[in-house]
Amino acid sequence: MRARSRNSKIFSLKSNEAAMKYRFLFFSLMGLCLAEPLFCMESPVVDTNGSRSSFDASNGILSKLNLPGVTTWRASKYKVSPGQEYEAALEFSCEELIPGAAASLQLVSLDASGREIGRIADPARFQQVYAENLPQKLKLRVKAGTGTAFIQPELKLGGNPLKVRIGRMTFGKYVPKPLFKGIYGEKDPMPPRVFALKDMAKLKTSESWIAREAGRPVLYINGKKNAYKAYKGGTDYRLMCENGANIIVTHGGGGALYWGKEWDKQAYAGNGEFDFKRLEDNLLRIYAANPDAKVIVTVECDPDNAWLEAHPENICLNEKGERGIARYTGFKGFGSSIDQKKQERWAWTYASEAYQRHVIQGLKAMAEFLKQSPAGNIVIGFCLAGGHDGQYVQWRYGDETAGHADYSESFQAALRKWLKEKYGTDEALRRAWNDPEITLDTARVFTGKEWRSKPYFDTEPGIDRKITDCRTFLSVSTARMLRKFGNVLKESFGRRCVIQTWYSSPVWRQTSRLAAEELAKGGIDIVAQVTDYAPPRLARAPGGSANYTIADSNLHNLLYVQEMDHRTWRTQEVGGWNYTAYPSGPAEFRSQVIRDAGSVLAAGGSGFYYYDMFGSWYHDPEALKIIRETYRMADWAEQKRNQVPRTEFAVFMDERDRLHGEGIANGGSAMKSLRMSGLTPDIYMLDDILNPELPEYKLYLFFSPMTITREQLNAILEKAYRKDAVVMIAGPAGVCGPFRSAEPVLKAFGLQIQDSMKPFNNVVAFDETVKDPLTERCTGRLGTLGVTIRKDDVAWLRNPFGAKITDAAAIVLGRWLGTSEPGLVVKRSEGRTLIYTPQIAGVSAQLINNAAKEAGILPPSEAGNAVYVGNGIAAGHRLADPIVIRFREDMNFYDPATGEKSGSGREIRLDCKPGESRAVLYERAVSQKK
Repeated sequence: MRARSRNSKIFSLKSNEAAMKYRFLFFSLMGLCLAEPLFCMESPVVDTNGSRSSFDASNGILSKLNLPGVTTWRASKYKVSPGQEYEAALEFSCEELIPGAAASLQLVSLDASGREIGRIADPARFQQVYAENLPQKLKLRVKAGTGTAFIQPELKLGGNPLKVRIGRMTFGKYVPKPLFKGIYGEKDPMPPRVFALKDMAKLKTSESWIAREAGRPVLYINGKKNAYKAYKGGTDYRLMCENGANIIVTHGGGGALYWGKEWDKQAYAGNGEFDFKRLEDNLLRIYAANPDAKVIVTVECDPDNAWLEAHPENICLNEKGERGIARYTGFKGFGSSIDQKKQERWAWTYASEAYQRHVIQGLKAMAEFLKQSPAGNIVIGFCLAGGHDGQYVQWRYGDETAGHADYSESFQAALRKWLKEKYGTDEALRRAWNDPEITLDTARVFTGKEWRSKPYFDTEPGIDRKITDCRTFLSVSTARMLRKFGNVLKESFGRRCVIQTWYSSPVWRQTSRLAAEELAKGGIDIVAQVTDYAPPRLARAPGGSANYTIADSNLHNLLYVQEMDHRTWRTQEVGGWNYTAYPSGPAEFRSQVIRDAGSVLAAGGSGFYYYDMFGSWYHDPEALKIIRETYRMADWAEQKRNQVPRTEFAVFMDERDRLHGEGIANGGSAMKSLRMSGLTPDIYMLDDILNPELPEYKLYLFFSPMTITREQLNAILEKAYRKDAVVMIAGPAGVCGPFRSAEPVLKAFGLQIQDSMKPFNNVVAFDETVKDPLTERCTGRLGTLGVTIRKDDVAWLRNPFGAKITDAAAIVLGRWLGTSEPGLVVKRSEGRTLIYTPQIAGVSAQLINNAAKEAGILPPSEAGNAVYVGNGIAAGHRLADPIVIRFREDMNFYDPATGEKSGSGREIRLDCKPGESRAVLYERAVSQKK
């Protein structure tokens, strides 16, 4: 991001002569339209709700000059026919922006008199604008309804100031195009079975385990340290291994225990018998394709419908007694019947002991088979899959009305067993739930009425404790199930192996997967998370990998790896999956994966796997060349991570906040600010502040510490609130934990506030009259996400709680928009610094960069681009000005594609155009190696 004048109320509006030029027919804007425009507006730009703008019709440059309101550019009206579907496409480029800006394409339906009778807008998640000087095309479809005579496209600008150049508009009848059928290659061939088994019988059995070295987990395979460089698929074992993959994670190929598909039959043959011949055949194919490959077998643990029908007490129920219905790996809803032709089956209760015993029978059979089969000699571990998304996500992503309650008898029985473990006696449970009639044998999950009685719940006795107990059990029971399955496989396999599964964290919260401490108690070795889908994956966005509390997993000796199911130009289109961000060709694919793989390694992850979901996605020389480069980056990071300076910036997120309510807080909503801050933090759970192995940092950022305890607060005061460090607290603090208030939490830092427990929608705007190093180059609003453009105004991120800052000694850096109330302050006292805002996700990239400088940190880069630096990897994705990486000491730099040295010094420029990515490898110069 180029420097802005902090004394100016807006950013510079000078024309950027280097920007891409467009040809404009601005007032006709017919393009290739199939529908003729009726007429053009005399004044196509309208400001509403306090927005200010400037517009140059000669070149199509539209500038929103301030934060409030919405600026609207109106295209021509197009005459339409009711019942016909139309599509509008608008080309535009953002020439200047302050991160936190948004643009929305909307289509307005008008009757014959010109009166608005309907409106549609693009999804809110696609409205965010991150990149400068990168041409974009906005598309939107609408079906003209009854009474619609005209459609008028509108481009709306909201949020932070930005300047855009409007290009060609096309509008016409929507003609569906056939979906691309994909490019498929032949699978690696099956070798002669008898001879392949004889060859594999000569192999020494493979082993794998996780060791702990220099405070982090390390993967060992047959006694050698390895980066995790995997391919998950069933097609291109040979090609992927030739280009650097050292692990194959199976996809299908006989790994389903009970629930089979047309293309992947189950192993269960009935009467307690299993047939793993197809699994064995798949291992033979892998070995024939690459004899050096090691395999992690994906085990699909879903039950079949016949078992569920025979054991209906294990089917997930809503409060009405209706059964949950899964469709393939998704959740359809509740009902009384299923259509197995559409891959529908009953959704089941993960916590069910009967279900778990059923799965364990299959796990033991598989492990025993692989232990005696020669094909099992190349197996080093297992990946546990099942449930919603195949990842044991709770059956509904969000559940505002029922709180993910499961009323099946199997869930109730498992809940009671856990409550006996927690409380021990009926009297203790009665005190906790404030219910004189309850017993450990009669306790039941909360009702919908109880869940809807409050927007959030704390840990006080009564309904609050009941709700949080039940939702905590939802997470704990899933973690224990995974651990149980993992330990069964380890024991049955009879030799050291690793167990992998998916998990989530406050970065991407799922209510059934928020018990990382329980998960780390043994049985699970590797955790994975899927890269965020579009828009983060797009070339115009800062990326979606490293979307996990990686530092927390390292602290607890869980190896973190990224699932990179990145599509290519070969990938078949299936419709409705625009969020998966199909790249148009090798250049865009490179921009995505260099950025996303680099972010994982720089943030402390141990590697990644490319997930070839349909087959043949990566069967192309250009794709393989790019993948090979990322695998080399993984090798380098594994070798150098303990030999280069580590980050001095730590972020802490509250894992338990979603257990207290569905939409209270979300650390993940601040990830875009972190990604564009010029720094790469270690991201932890709030609980980790108590860990004696926690390293020391200079900048500590705490996102919404809703459930903070006295012990955690004292640890922050001791470890973080030092004279040589800076503490930032963003979002609600303490309101769902034992404090039940933010006041005592902030008072501990010497800051006076007053609680406000009412939810509200507003945002903090920087006070540009204040001269303070922390607000240098800070303009507009606080935060990056959280703006949704509506008709004439914007909706800000919902704040579930507020706080009135009353401390006269604090310096006000920002105020709530439209008021004079302080919303962002800094208090420097006795050499210590606290930065505080009650706003959800209340940090901006530039503010973080400035706070790091105040803490004595040299940010590796300026704010504005997506830059990831750490563990010997420097990856940059250009969104603004050219990327320059800086170090405090001399480094040697290497090209990851060739391994050749590309320079040395304390600074390197990553040469790439807007929307492109580049990575370099670095190590301490020889004279400075330690």
